[in-house]
Amino acid sequence: MEFYEVLPFWDKLTEKQKNALSGSVIHRTIEKGTIVHDGSVCTGLLLVKSGQLRAYILSDEGREITIYRLFDWDICLFSASCVLNSIQFEIIIEADQQVSLEVICEQMGRTPPWIPGIELRADGYECNFYQKQ
Repeated sequence: MEFYEVLPFWDKLTEKQKNALSGSVIHRTIEKGTIVHDGSVCTGLLLVKSGQLRAYILSDEGREITIYRLFDWDICLFSASCVLNSIQFEIIIEADQQVSLEVICEQMGRTPPWIPGIELRADGYECNFYQKQ
């Protein structure tokens, strides 16, 4: 199976858009126990080809609270939430076992021509309203 087969919007893209998206996919193999995403950088859209990821948050007491797991051919949207200004998810994603991933990153921060002037890349964005004290 190829990454585009699980993207519900793939058939609606032009050939140029398909080529651009395909060209921005990076394959990564992640070892068990590795933190894949912690919100410090814009990771991008994660597609699990094989293996298992665990998404969790930390309680005020420092306990890990698992909110979901990702299995073969699951997509993680929270790792790409950084492309939306003013939205932050304090989520950590860790490899529960060795994982083969496809990461779509470069395209996530590009502003489409039909919304000029809108800044999509929000990694490093700061404001007083959404910051946790």
